[in-house]
Amino acid sequence: MIVGVGLISEELAPRCKAFGMNVVGVSSRVAAPNFDRMFARAQLKQAAALADYLIAIMPLTPETRGMIDGAVLDACTRQMLRELAAASAADQPLPKPVQSK
Repeated sequence: MIVGVGLISEELAPRCKAFGMNVVGVSSRVAAPNFDRMFARAQLKQAAALADYLIAIMPLTPETRGMIDGAVLDACTRQMLRELAAASAADQPLPKPVQSK
């Protein structure tokens, strides 16, 4: 699952698909190239339940700060998070196996 669908995510999605991944996006957009399914931001927890991996690529704004909370991470099947944003969108320190490097 890719949270934040923009130019970088659109470049990442086909690379994920090359590895056989089903690519799910969470964004204010309703569709994007190479994404199998899109969810609204309000459906983040539902989308996370489908995710083996969660990649956050979004700017840090008042709307995105703390967007990825414990409930979202708990919903992920593997709890693998990679943040590629300028600053953390996670609302708390991440557990050791989930920490971004």
